[in-house]
Amino acid sequence: MDKKILFFDDEKDIAVILKDNLELFGYYVKLVSSIVDLLEEIEREDIDYDLAIMDIMAPIPHDEIYKHFSSDEITNMSEGMRVGEVLVNRIRQKGKYSNIPVLIYTARSEVKSFSNCRVIKKPALCKDVMVEIEKLLKTE
Repeated sequence: MDKKILFFDDEKDIAVILKDNLELFGYYVKLVSSIVDLLEEIEREDIDYDLAIMDIMAPIPHDEIYKHFSSDEITNMSEGMRVGEVLVNRIRQKGKYSNIPVLIYTARSEVKSFSNCRVIKKPALCKDVMVEIEKLLKTE
């Protein structure tokens, strides 16, 4: 299996466990734990990810908001959209990721609906995450 997963979660200590398990199943997993790293990763030209796993509740330092988000994105966040939801939109604006499957990995009960997206609640067993990943990759 040579599928590449971009995994964004600010709780790096916990996310590493899931990353390691996914790699045991043959996935290449790039774990990023900051919004800046995520934004840099989606700009890379030397790798194409097949799936993204996103924590939608990641905090962003207040002084970073104006450096990395447009005024429209800031308005969306002030109107209740979570940072991770804005980031899913940002990823999908990249031509090569316009329909990338996304697994929202969150402790929240309410999540904005996206096309080609599934939601799994934290904490989740690795086998349950794998099931969701397989469902998303089959619908590509």
